[in-house]
Amino acid sequence: MAVAKDSEIQKELDTNKKLRRVYYFFGPEQFKLREFTNKIQAKLGDSIARDLFYGDDFDFSEFSAACENLSLFDSGKLLIVRNADAIPARFWERIPDVLSATLETTTIIFQGEALDGRKKHSQAMSKAKDGIVVVRCEFVDERDFCVWARELAGRRKKKITVPAMQMLW
Repeated sequence: MAVAKDSEIQKELDTNKKLRRVYYFFGPEQFKLREFTNKIQAKLGDSIARDLFYGDDFDFSEFSAACENLSLFDSGKLLIVRNADAIPARFWERIPDVLSATLETTTIIFQGEALDGRKKHSQAMSKAKDGIVVVRCEFVDERDFCVWARELAGRRKKKITVPAMQMLW
């Protein structure tokens, strides 16, 4: 399991580097978490299947089947697991085996609030093989926020004024 800063993942997603197989995004900055997820979806393209799972209503057999199967009409698959912290511990113990059996064309994104090293989901991520990256999405200070807001607006072909940035901050 690799741990990366959000700026490193930002650069990785902006370049033509190959996507990692499993991402675990967590932290208080939910907007940044959604932006990373949207970038990964855009990078994968439209010819992929997308499945959405929720941790508080997690069906392990459905998730396992989604990891191991691919439709004939799709070039890949994106699995998003929201509220991953709520997945019961008994399922986290089995997830490393499922991740190792996952198809190469499948990308999995876990989204959570926290990552506590004492809990099963953290231990499962560390037991799993390469290709997994853990990213903490944190709030930034005001200067970094202004730079980030300008870049985000520029990517969307918009302009943002200083008073507008101060209102967002």
